[in-house]
Amino acid sequence: MVGIPTQALANPSYPNFDQRYNTELSGNIEAIGNASVICDRNNASCADGLANGTRGNNNGGLAMQMLDIDSDGSTFNSSAAELNIPAGANVQFAALYWGGSLEGFGTTPAPNLTGFNQVSLQIPGSGTYQTITADDQNDRTDFGSWHTYGAFADITTLIQGAGNGTYTVANVQSNTGAGFTYPNAGWSIVVVYEDSTQPIRNISIFDGHDVVRNSLKTFNLTGIRTPPTTGFDVFMGAIANDGEVDQPDDFLHINNNNITDSLNPANNFFNGTISKFGNHVTSRTPNDPYNMVIDIDYLDLTIWNQTNNVIPTNATSIDLTLESQGDGIWPLAYFFAVEVFEPNLVTQFEKTTPSTTYTTGDTIPYTISVTNTGNDNSTNTVITDVIPTGTTFVPGSLKIDGVAKTDGSGDDEAEFDGSNVIFRVGTGANASQGGQVNINDTVTMTFDVTVTATAGKLVCNQASIDYTGATSGNASSGVSDDPNTSAVDDCTEITTTAVSTNPDVALVKRITAINGQTTNPNDSKDLTQVVNDGVADSADDEDNWPASYLVGELDAGLVQPGDEIEYTVYFLNAGSGAAEDVRICDWIQPNQSFVTGQYGGNDIELVIDGTTYNLTDDSDTVTDRGEVTTVGSLPATPTCNLSSFSTSASDEVVVVDITGTMGDPTGLTTFPNTTGQGTPTNAYGYFRFTTKVDE
Repeated sequence: MVGIPTQALANPSYPNFDQRYNTELSGNIEAIGNASVICDRNNASCADGLANGTRGNNNGGLAMQMLDIDSDGSTFNSSAAELNIPAGANVQFAALYWGGSLEGFGTTPAPNLTGFNQVSLQIPGSGTYQTITADDQNDRTDFGSWHTYGAFADITTLIQGAGNGTYTVANVQSNTGAGFTYPNAGWSIVVVYEDSTQPIRNISIFDGHDVVRNSLKTFNLTGIRTPPTTGFDVFMGAIANDGEVDQPDDFLHINNNNITDSLNPANNFFNGTISKFGNHVTSRTPNDPYNMVIDIDYLDLTIWNQTNNVIPTNATSIDLTLESQGDGIWPLAYFFAVEVFEPNLVTQFEKTTPSTTYTTGDTIPYTISVTNTGNDNSTNTVITDVIPTGTTFVPGSLKIDGVAKTDGSGDDEAEFDGSNVIFRVGTGANASQGGQVNINDTVTMTFDVTVTATAGKLVCNQASIDYTGATSGNASSGVSDDPNTSAVDDCTEITTTAVSTNPDVALVKRITAINGQTTNPNDSKDLTQVVNDGVADSADDEDNWPASYLVGELDAGLVQPGDEIEYTVYFLNAGSGAAEDVRICDWIQPNQSFVTGQYGGNDIELVIDGTTYNLTDDSDTVTDRGEVTTVGSLPATPTCNLSSFSTSASDEVVVVDITGTMGDPTGLTTFPNTTGQGTPTNAYGYFRFTTKVDE
């Protein structure tokens, strides 16, 4: 659901700090990392310097050694840091940077002077390392013999798969020892993530490898974008090797203004800290406040920028100047996240259907929902949806927020042009242009199609949206997502299935007379009403019962010994196919006895397909298909599935075979399914019988 292009750029000019990555999305950046070499903690000066950044304890005066936390014989150094991006965020890009010094000025050279383009990475949940090879790397020699390097690798896929947790980086090449210059090495992972709860930001990463010492260098960072109005937030990060807290007079400027926060002073920005928003990052191993060899600093410059107006509106580049008056600094990357005022109608742009399977001839009701999760209103907002192959549009089904729209063009905000449905939405939308969707507003659109695809075919449908930022005037677009899948920006897919042929015979039993009367003579209860049992989705809720059916009561009221009770059993095939061998069995409770001769001199009245049959209680299937038998003498298959209360073999059971080849009713070898209310007439019916309350 990304509507603004995302770019992971090749950097052919590496190491010159051109733009590596740029995107605009709702989200931010996270940067983690750690040192790969360290001084000896048993040395009090070292311990004090790591904890407090005490002047005089920089790594030029202390011998540096490999930092190795993993007790793994395959690694000569290792350190770890924890990634923790917001829950529900999606990783869009991830870069691994590493760098340091290799040899020079009497130090012990790195284990492999030419292998600096590789490191080992262990991701969360894995107990093993994998080798990461640089996509770009650079090494250089400065000050006569000081050999340094920087490297970058795109590890987006790895971070997307592993997610939050502890990342360990090992085998970062570095020299060790002490001398006039300072052995240093470290690494950082920079992650760009999408989080719909955050503002839209322009995110840029610039990388390279250079050095500043007793000088200054200005990098023109081109490719950022700031909004046309003030009040936007600004986040900025820097990664560099070999900043020390006891070597002041190094500065980082944006457009000739010093950058600073509570942990990175204006006159000592690169001071061996790993920080976020002015606080030490402690979720790493080890987590010394002042590591002496690498800076990974992420700053919230919002208030600073609003106060000083350093980064202007409508900017597309900034000048970043690194200045040092003594300390040697080797920058590896700079990154920015700048709020831009844009609508976002793609992060929550969804299309759904009630089901994922439909049969040929079914109607699919599509629902499209879009919410503006951005920080500006949209204008000219138009949604277009191509009617998918394997379906046809249902005329008169267009709706916006529940309000019906016509199919024709030129008269309201929606139309069907023969191939597409088009919705112009938002305040002010009309028959020719889209309207304004305000921040946090949601618009819902619906339309129907009829499935024409044959069984086994997939029907894939996806809507598109186009809109313009009210403030910026920038045009954006996107495609809908199916929220019921884990994929992003995927079409909403249904599968066509063969027309079902499953029968489903629904039975409803009611009391329709007491002593031959439709009003109970004992308490005047009316037995002519249509009564629902109140149970959801039960047999009497089927849509296709004829309107005249289901008359009678579940509770007939007061009855007395000697009273005769007429029961009516209604039956209907509510399934999708004809039923065979339909036998209905009704157990007569022990305190009642079957009464004969009540219906035209016979014993059971059966009505089906508009014809009335008076059946006998004998098992004479040649004449008719009704009988009264006992639990212990039930006819053979199909089996009667009686109530669990029918435990006595002598209890009476009324048995009616609805289908058959012999006896009445004739011509009903199978029992068809209903296709509509009361249709066809041989897909439903009822039978009646009478019992007497024992005296």
